[in-house]
Formats: sequence, structure tokens, C-alpha cells
Amino acid sequence: MKKPHIIAIAMTAIIVLWMASGMLFSAESETNSAPAKREAQAKMLVQVEDKQAQVVFLYLTVQGQVEPNRQVILRSDIKGRIAALHAEEGQSIEAGERFATLALEDREIRLERQKAQLKSRQETYKRTQTLSKDNLQSKSMLEEAYAQLKAAEADLAQIEFEIEKLEINAPFSGTVDRRMVEQGSYVTESTEIARFVDNTSLKVIAPVAQQNIQQVSIGGTAEVRLATGQVKEGKITYISPLANQGTRTFRVEIMLDNRDQSLPAGMSAEIKIPVKEVNAHFVSPAILALSTDGDIGVKITNENNEVEFHSVTIVKSETAGLWVTGLPQTARIITVGQGFVDDGTKVEIQITSAKSE
Repeated sequence: MKKPHIIAIAMTAIIVLWMASGMLFSAESETNSAPAKREAQAKMLVQVEDKQAQVVFLYLTVQGQVEPNRQVILRSDIKGRIAALHAEEGQSIEAGERFATLALEDREIRLERQKAQLKSRQETYKRTQTLSKDNLQSKSMLEEAYAQLKAAEADLAQIEFEIEKLEINAPFSGTVDRRMVEQGSYVTESTEIARFVDNTSLKVIAPVAQQNIQQVSIGGTAEVRLATGQVKEGKITYISPLANQGTRTFRVEIMLDNRDQSLPAGMSAEIKIPVKEVNAHFVSPAILALSTDGDIGVKITNENNEVEFHSVTIVKSETAGLWVTGLPQTARIITVGQGFVDDGTKVEIQITSAKSE
């Protein structure tokens, strides 16, 4: 074979080997870079927010009603005509102050007659007693004189009682809520004269269900939101020892200070009684996820930027979001992209600033 042909064959072999080596190195390079590419493709970018758990008070909320601390129906103890009324509806009067006066009529005459009658019976009894000691009067006559004396004393006491009851007075300091009679009205025993209330303190009645009554204690505080929008804090002063047989609820009373008379009685109210405090995170409902077992939870990232699913319990809801328990004290919560990553996935993170709750 001639030398030029040998050179051509050699050159051809060198070119083939060079091309083969390039393909080999390229294939090896691609083989070595495949895991890196797959790893880069697996690291999805998610947004996270660092949040600290906060102390949250949990409340028992019930609907109730505001009542006066004290209210009473004033009634007449005797019959007679209303001679004068000393207070109008809505007027405040002090304890012991007159509200109404009944006419004296013939009671003064009857009083004088009964006094005279009593004096006569006293003298008769003394004489009979003296004669009885000297055996000049029988024992039965002495007993009869004594009985007549006691009857005269009772008659005088009755008329004195009637005169004393001519004035109908306020039993405590308060306000005339409603008047049932007018001047000149004739009343008999137990006739309703007026409704009298004391609003210097108010009593809020809250029916608490039997399953929650153990969470309530006397001396505890309660927040009362009235129908007017006013919010007051009161103290629990009474818990009924017996449940209502129809509703299975216990009557709980909360006292509110109302010395300025700014709150009227009779309104409905929402009562919030704090029952315990927990450490919880405030989150948006949008970030909640479901596990394969159907548990509600939140996805966070750990120090290795791996996704962790934590089951949570919703303990309180507000207009802006939810308070949940079940997360670490400090949690890096995934706020965007949580729907595209699973537990254990390694991710790239972008930290966003926490919003104020």
C-alpha cells in the first residue's frame, strides 16, 4: 500500500476516535449532571412568613339579658283613697322617702275612740282584779275583764297600724319606673301602686349550658356587650345550683356598675366569659391544607428548607383570620405555593414580612 493511502486511513481513524471520545465525554457529562438538574427542578420557590405564637384568651359566649339589680312593686297595706303622689314616673327618690299618701278619713276619730275604750277597759280590769283578791269577784269575771282589755289593746294597735301605713315610702333609693294609680284613686289591700327599680348596678342574666358550667366560677370576670354597642366588664356573683329542667342551663348572674345611670335595664346582651388561655398562631384560612388522612393542617419549612405538615386545631375565629394551635412556638409558615409541595419536599424560600394581627 502506498504511503498516501496509509496517511489517509490514519487520519480517518484519528477523526473517528476524536468524534467518539467527544460523544463519550458528552454522555458522561450529561449522566453526571442529571441529578443536579433533577434537584434544581425539584426545588420549588415558595413564600414563607416567620410567626411567633401568642397568648390567646378563649371565651365562652352566651346570649343574656340585662335586669335591674333590685326592683319591687309598691303595694298598699290598707284600703283607702290616694290623697297625694309625691313622685312622677322616671323620678329618683331616696330610701324612706314618701311616694304616696292615703287619706286619713275617719281614722283619727277611730283612734281617739279606741284610746278611750282602752282606758275604760284598763280601769275595769283593775277594779275586778282588786275585788277578786278579796274574794268579792269570781274568777270568771276577772278573766272576762282581762279579755276585754286585750281586745281594746288590739283594736287600738290596728288603727295605729293603719295610720302608720297611710304613707307609702321607697324601700330603697331608686327610680319610679311605672305608676299604676292617680291621685284620688281608691285602693284596697295589696293594690299595686308603682314599680320601683334600682339601676345603680345592673344584673346580667346568662343561661350557661350544662356542658360548660364547670368552666364558670364565682368571682370571675365577664365582658358584656350590650345591644347599644357599649361594652362593660362585670363580675360573676351567682351561679344557680340547679339547672333549668326545660333548657338544661344554669342561671349565671354578672353584676355591672351603673352608678352613672348610663345603661338602661331590659336590653339583650352578649356575654363573653374567659375560660382559659392558649398559645396560638394567627393565620389566614387560605393557607390551611388537608393531609392524606384528611387532617386539617398548616405547611411550614424547617431549618433545612424542607416542608413539614403540622395538624392544627382551630381555637378561635375572627373576621380577619383564625387562631390555631399545633405549630411550634416559632414557625416559618408557607403562605404562597403550599398547594404545590408535599411533606418532606425540599424548597427554595422567599421570606416575607409578617403582617400585624
